[in-house]
Amino acid sequence: MGVSGIVALLGMLSLLVVGLFLQLKQLSFIRLVTGFADNYADAYAYIMKRKWKIVGLIMLAYVAILVCVIFWSVIISVCMAFFKANASTTYLLLGGMILGLLGLAISVTVTCIALYFSFAVGACEDLSISGLFNRTFALVFQDFWRAGYFCTLLFVALMVITYPLSLPLLLVSIFEFMRQGMSPEFLTDPGKMPFYYTLFNQSWESVISIITWPISFMATGLFYYDQRMRKEGIDLVRRIELINKPDLPATDERI
Repeated sequence: MGVSGIVALLGMLSLLVVGLFLQLKQLSFIRLVTGFADNYADAYAYIMKRKWKIVGLIMLAYVAILVCVIFWSVIISVCMAFFKANASTTYLLLGGMILGLLGLAISVTVTCIALYFSFAVGACEDLSISGLFNRTFALVFQDFWRAGYFCTLLFVALMVITYPLSLPLLLVSIFEFMRQGMSPEFLTDPGKMPFYYTLFNQSWESVISIITWPISFMATGLFYYDQRMRKEGIDLVRRIELINKPDLPATDERI
């Protein structure tokens, strides 16, 4: 492994560490907006005590996604390998490929949705990893269509925010494409891109993520809390407990 490989490896490790740090920050934000902490410091302290559980949850989700990709990719590859035009099994194999593509898209999407909502559950409830998924299923997937509508609207809202923010990247790309004589190599070979363009592209994408991440996590946390209000009446439970124990501050309540 050369110097460039070592630098690339260190860069990837740095991104993982920074990503985990930002993830913990976002989960603290969920705990704060759902009212389970009176201030951000208390929310962050609560999340940091459970950081390894969150790391395990992320790793388990990545393994689940990898298994889904491998499983459906094998099915698609086998169907493609035996596919022959005008053969008696043509429609069967074609159906198998379509089924594989749909299965891949659905399984990865459901896994990502489960991971996202389990983060909200983990930010507000002290459960084991298996308990987080069971709780996510009970609160979210038992109300599948409502959760599906929420995810669709959240995706549309994020796209509405992201596309206008991406206009500066598009304008700079058009400028560089025209400056280099509309060379197709600019679009296909990253090495032909000027350094300032790569730096600006990565920096601007980071800015967009800083804006969209809190919105998506806050929306997910509020949806989780709304589900608990509908199914468990948590808002009434918390008010009754506060009435019965007026001398205790709200931060001592851990539901």
